[in-house]
Amino acid sequence: MSKMPKVTVCVVTYNQEEYIEKCLQSIIEQKTEFDFEVIVSDDCSTDNTRDIIKDFASNHSNIKPILRDENIGALENFVDTHARANGQYICHMDGDDYWLQSKLQRQVDFLDKHSNCNLLWTRSLFIKGDKLLADNIDSSDVFNRKYYRSDIIKYIAIGANSSHMYRSKFKLEKRPNFDVVDYYKNVVTVGSGYATFVNDEALTVYRVGVGISSSGSGVVTLMLKSMRSFKEDYSDCKSSIFSPSLLMFYSCVKRKRILLALKFLLLSLSTLSVKGLFNLKKDLSFYKTFVIPN
Repeated sequence: MSKMPKVTVCVVTYNQEEYIEKCLQSIIEQKTEFDFEVIVSDDCSTDNTRDIIKDFASNHSNIKPILRDENIGALENFVDTHARANGQYICHMDGDDYWLQSKLQRQVDFLDKHSNCNLLWTRSLFIKGDKLLADNIDSSDVFNRKYYRSDIIKYIAIGANSSHMYRSKFKLEKRPNFDVVDYYKNVVTVGSGYATFVNDEALTVYRVGVGISSSGSGVVTLMLKSMRSFKEDYSDCKSSIFSPSLLMFYSCVKRKRILLALKFLLLSLSTLSVKGLFNLKKDLSFYKTFVIPN
């Protein structure tokens, strides 16, 4: 591939021999009118994942494997892989998820036509074991609306990470002094534009209960650091931190993570506003929209 690809697909994986073939097959079967590259980064797997990746790479010239000799951790693997992307648009894919055939073309068509959209998700189906589950969203308003930086800060997780596509000019150039989670990256990536869904059709399949848990104490600590960073970096979005920090306070109390709970409580109090209080009930209701079905 001599010219810059239209899209770079970044796949991160570790010990996912059961799923990685389905993942990669769904990528190479995408029906597109453009060239795309696939960077598959294996974080020193100890199972058969690496061999499966090598096999795909030997048969498909647009697949570029990164086979690490030591484990650098899921978050560092994520950031480093995206930093290597060459495409005009960049997608993320976890090695246990997969796409339906028109996913890439639909998103590229949308971004080509909407220059102010910097981050684009697709609706997702959820698979738990052998059971395919629909999401809990019963309103098309969720998929038709525009989400600005303040909204992404407030709602934390809107679209599935494996469904998103963004413009390469918003690649993470300046890293914070803590590990980057997708929440932080989405807030930075949206820039001064907006994020949205390509439509209300499910084009991504997300596996429930596989991979890193977003409720683990390490990830929750990084969420706290992310919110503190947003408070300093985006003063115009300060009031948007109140609801999610209060939600995280409640979540930490339920899990008996008292120290973390107190830190989130202090953050919520420091971002308290009349507007935040007024919108709290509506915000909490909106969070329920994106609860993963089980």
